[in-house]
Amino acid sequence: MTTTETLPVKYAAQDDEGNIVYEVTETPLRGGGRRDLQVHTPRKRDAIAQTSIVDHLRRFFAAIDMEASRYKDDPATNVQALAKVEAMLADLRYVRDMLHKYVADALADQHIRRLTVDGVITVEGTTDAKRTDWQHEQLLADLLKRAALVVTSTDTGEILTPVEASRLLLTWFRPEWRLTPIRDLDIDPDYYCTLPTDDETGKVVRTPTLKIVDNQERRTTT
Repeated sequence: MTTTETLPVKYAAQDDEGNIVYEVTETPLRGGGRRDLQVHTPRKRDAIAQTSIVDHLRRFFAAIDMEASRYKDDPATNVQALAKVEAMLADLRYVRDMLHKYVADALADQHIRRLTVDGVITVEGTTDAKRTDWQHEQLLADLLKRAALVVTSTDTGEILTPVEASRLLLTWFRPEWRLTPIRDLDIDPDYYCTLPTDDETGKVVRTPTLKIVDNQERRTTT
């Protein structure tokens, strides 16, 4: 049965002048002191309202598309446009990563698990430990062994050992490991990589990060 501690609480968030910025429904979560927030009919912050990010960029990209199509048989012209767009992408990725960090840090500092802005986006705050120095060959070999999978040559009938199979497979790709399925096989991925640790406590250092659950802006058409 739901307790009063987990019942939603509605309130209005105000700015420094006492103006209502948006209305919020807050749902405390059991244990851990975290909460979910749902923001209703937000008033856009001045900087975002002035720049109108999505509208301006979509009109800009539409103009690029139209102009580029006129020169589709002129690679010398369009390759210059490509160079400029590539440069803009680098700047846009920087801004995206900066916003990602600001939101992730704010959610962690304010103990918010999930934040929903009606009609715009839903995100979840989580943490991540950056794993490096993966022992790809050994991990893949152990996964093949644990899953009872073998690689067999259809020409000779030779059955490769897990190590031989993993060495062969890894000549074709470098994996991006999915941790949950690895753990489902009772294999600890932490043994196959390097994790950042605190010099004093020895504990794994986890940094705030962000999971985008639903970005409704991506479904908006012009």
